Amino acid sequence: MNALQIQTLQEMGFELWSLRDQFSSDSPFFHHSPLKEHSSKSQALAVPQQCRLLLVIGNDASSQEPLLSSVLQALGIKVSELFVTSEREFCNGVSHTPSICWFAGVSPQPMGEGQIIETLALESLRQDWQAKRALWRELRELDV
Repeated sequence: MNALQIQTLQEMGFELWSLRDQFSSDSPFFHHSPLKEHSSKSQALAVPQQCRLLLVIGNDASSQEPLLSSVLQALGIKVSELFVTSEREFCNGVSHTPSICWFAGVSPQPMGEGQIIETLALESLRQDWQAKRALWRELRELDV
C-alpha cells in the first residue's frame, strides 16, 4: 500500500484496515474494520467534501472491485470521490450529503438533496444479470 492510499484511509476516518486477499496492494478499494464500535452517542459519519458517491453496504459485506470500477468509470467519478461505509456506520447520519448515495443490499434512508440508487448486495449483483441490468438503467438516468 502506498502513502497516498494510507493518507486517503486516514482522512476518511479509518483507524484500522486490512487488504482483502483477492485484491492486489494497488487496489483502490479496501475492506476496513473500524477500531472502535460506535456508541449510542455517536457523531455523524464524516463523509469527505469531495465525495460524490456514497456506497452503503451491509455490515458484513465487502466491496466488489470489478463492478465498482465499472460504475465509477460510467459515472465519471474518481476513486477519491467514492466513500464506502457500512449500514451500521451510516445509521448515525452523515456530515455531508454526496450527489449520489448507493444502497447495496440495505434499506435506503432519506438523504435530503442526494440521488438514491437501491440495488441488491454487490455479491448478489455479480450473479443476477437482471439486477445488474436494472443498475445500469438507473445509472443512465442519474443527473451526474
